[in-house]
Amino acid sequence: MKKIVCLILLACILLLPVVGCAQDKGGSVDAYLSGFTAGRYGVTDPSNPIVEFTFEDYGTVRVELYPSIAPKSVANFLRYVDDKFYDGTIMHRVIEGFMIQGGGYYLDGYTIMDKATYPAIEGEFSSNGFANDLKHTLGVLSMARANDPNSATSQWFICSATASHLDGNYAAFGKIVDQESAQVVLAVSQVQTVYVSASFANFPYPPVTLTSVRRLK
Repeated sequence: MKKIVCLILLACILLLPVVGCAQDKGGSVDAYLSGFTAGRYGVTDPSNPIVEFTFEDYGTVRVELYPSIAPKSVANFLRYVDDKFYDGTIMHRVIEGFMIQGGGYYLDGYTIMDKATYPAIEGEFSSNGFANDLKHTLGVLSMARANDPNSATSQWFICSATASHLDGNYAAFGKIVDQESAQVVLAVSQVQTVYVSASFANFPYPPVTLTSVRRLK
């Protein structure tokens, strides 16, 4: 782990109201998820993994992963989930009308710290020679990467709007399953951001923290 950059928190920045979107559905996870049908939102295959992102002060986002579309991306992501790697990490890049990104950093006081990751994986998208027809629409989960198409490690993003320019260039591998999840993604996408450095030009302030990312099934 290494220190990235110290945050200079400006007193003039107004605190945003938080939005609570989670509701207690009761009953088993399977019973809850069985109520959704394929379509804009819903579970497309009951055998697929389902993960739940818990955003502090905002609620939960439930995502179905698609190993049949991007098997290496799904396996890589679940490896981090099972390690509880994402617990306590922050969203470090948020652009309204585009996406919310996290999975690589946490705060130590006012200092942004990165986390040690597993080796990078092959990019599962068409411009890298891999067939992946999952479009980047609202609620789609995709792997973040650097310029190298095979540089994705732990970071991911969730689209808060259609981003068709990413299709074929980033490894989409999951999608939200319910309207509540969409509401949380949209709420997080609308937080105020500040410029910290060139690497953190759209940094949420107040910070948005992931309490946990867990497998539901």
